[in-house]
Amino acid sequence: MVVGINWSEPVAKRDYYEVLGIARTANSKEIKKAYRKAALEYHPDKNPGDKTAEDKFKEVSEAYQTLSDEQKRKDYDAFGHSGPNPFDNQYRRSSQHSDPFRGFEDIFGEFFGRRGHHQTRPQGPQRGPDINISLTIDFLEAVKGCQKSINLTRKDTCTGCTGLGQEPNTSRTVCDMCRGTGYSSFQQGPMVVQSACPKCRGSGSIPTTPCSMCRGVGSIDVTDSIAINIPPGINVGNRLRVAGKGNAGSLGGPPGDLMASIQINPSRKFERRGTDIHTTSRISFVTACLGGVLDVETVQGNEKIKVPFGTQPNTTLRIHGKGIKNLRGSMYGDHYVHIEIQIPKKITSEQRELLRKFEQGSN
Repeated sequence: MVVGINWSEPVAKRDYYEVLGIARTANSKEIKKAYRKAALEYHPDKNPGDKTAEDKFKEVSEAYQTLSDEQKRKDYDAFGHSGPNPFDNQYRRSSQHSDPFRGFEDIFGEFFGRRGHHQTRPQGPQRGPDINISLTIDFLEAVKGCQKSINLTRKDTCTGCTGLGQEPNTSRTVCDMCRGTGYSSFQQGPMVVQSACPKCRGSGSIPTTPCSMCRGVGSIDVTDSIAINIPPGINVGNRLRVAGKGNAGSLGGPPGDLMASIQINPSRKFERRGTDIHTTSRISFVTACLGGVLDVETVQGNEKIKVPFGTQPNTTLRIHGKGIKNLRGSMYGDHYVHIEIQIPKKITSEQRELLRKFEQGSN
């Protein structure tokens, strides 16, 4: 999908620097890099049917169109959205005489094989789209690793036509809807959008005799039970790829992948900070004074640690190597125990007398 910007209508906007996640002092390379990353993440071709991603893509494209132009950026820095901006008369006039895709083609080319918005779409096999899911696991499953099975409905290559969409030994003809370009255009708010032709699905051609099994689509709906291996040490936001378990490709192209974004249920016992674990343990006033041994539950099992005599409130004790495995190595983090000292609310007269003697001896 290729998108052009039509500056004829104003829309509500956030700060452009915030949209791209860059500092106001960012140079042109940093701006382009931030846009490239955001555009790849939210591009409609990567997120078919996702309205939120589509809106995000519009937003980052608009921000890049302004911040990548030296004069527009100067005006924006000086006036923001309240003064001269990409939607005032100056920019409206300039947009009437300039290519709205200017400045985007090189970036889209890096993502999608440098196809221009007026070029004919390649008519060979196309890789299928990825499927993106969110997978929630428990805290200890993330720490120790596990295997999760999910049931997923996806598009699989039709076995009757091997994904070509046509009966064996038949031919294809030019699509009469897009005339072989593979694209259809439509206006959406301030955007001029070109997307894959719905009739030929972007191939530019249609079968003369559609496959009877898939009715010319080239794929069929299947429900798979897919096992996803969770490595120990995975964290929130990490993404796992299951190769070939996305949607089917077109014209016999390979399938996409399944991309699982990991979410983790928090633990009531453990706090995670990177590969380290933090817990809180309470000890008695006497143990703090005299020292002792403390039983600590770690993610790797129970451990006994020594409490030094004279331990003060808010002391932190470390258990080396009893944290979480590094996802990209063999090292483990540490377990930190934050000490709280319990002060008794009620004591006997004998205990009170002993404490007075202790205080006098200390002085």
